[in-house]
Amino acid sequence: MSNIDREKKEEVFSPDQLVFVTNTLYKDWYSGSPKQESDTAKVRGDITLKSIKTSVENGHPIVIADGGSSQEFIVNAKKLGATIVNSSLTPGRAPQRRAAFKEGASLEKVKVLFYIQAEKVGVVDNSMRLSLPILQGSADIVVPSRESLLFKKSYPDYMYRSEIKVNKTYNDIMHKLGWLDENTNLDWFFGPVVFKKDLLPLFMEKYEFIDTEKRTGVRAKVNPEMHSDGHYFPIIKALSLGLKVHGVEIPFAYPKEQLNNETSSEAKIQFIQRRGQDAFTYRDEMIHFVKYLCGDLKKSKIRGLK
Repeated sequence: MSNIDREKKEEVFSPDQLVFVTNTLYKDWYSGSPKQESDTAKVRGDITLKSIKTSVENGHPIVIADGGSSQEFIVNAKKLGATIVNSSLTPGRAPQRRAAFKEGASLEKVKVLFYIQAEKVGVVDNSMRLSLPILQGSADIVVPSRESLLFKKSYPDYMYRSEIKVNKTYNDIMHKLGWLDENTNLDWFFGPVVFKKDLLPLFMEKYEFIDTEKRTGVRAKVNPEMHSDGHYFPIIKALSLGLKVHGVEIPFAYPKEQLNNETSSEAKIQFIQRRGQDAFTYRDEMIHFVKYLCGDLKKSKIRGLK
């Protein structure tokens, strides 16, 4: 890095201008070593504590909307410096995200909100690289992307294949609509999203899926308040409005302990089923949301909520 670039970074960036926001639910977390590889709450909770520690050590505040983790986990998270918002009475990922967004945006110096899945500790290590386009004014939203070789090498095979497929569906539709440059592909299902504080109202919007027919099976799980609200819908709407949405690549490897957990004989089938359900629900929600944004309310089952 040149001296000019280094001076520019120092000029525009201070750690407390960025707040990490996330949501957690580790009901069965406990202290000590994992009793077995398939103990998902323990494995993910441990990684989350590493994310909190790294965030605080790097000077970033971190706000967690918790949906009912064990008291032991809450105590440990607070000791490490996390701000905990009790969201156990507001079930659903999106309401919990909004609670964390609101708390994070209330911090005086914050200019950038950085939503992560709490277990992605490697993303925290790249906070400056991912936030600088926003702090320097060249982007409104940053969608982090994974280096392709590390992505393929470190992730469970079933997850890699699923996320590549859904990413392609999202990007193909954004390209077709002209909302995303044909030479740009976003890594939607990596998960993290970074946005400037001024866009908070966009990320606080709520939508519902209306279906007059009785829904069964996977289709019954389509619900923006559990999935796309405050996450993928704001990115899609930002693209439709012509806002500056950039992808920034980082060298992220899936945590080995999480890989072992999600490929263990006891848990693998459950995770494969969940990935299949997620792929369907997120595709369905995106397709109907695009129709909604395009004004095709006869075909869209998405409606805005106040």
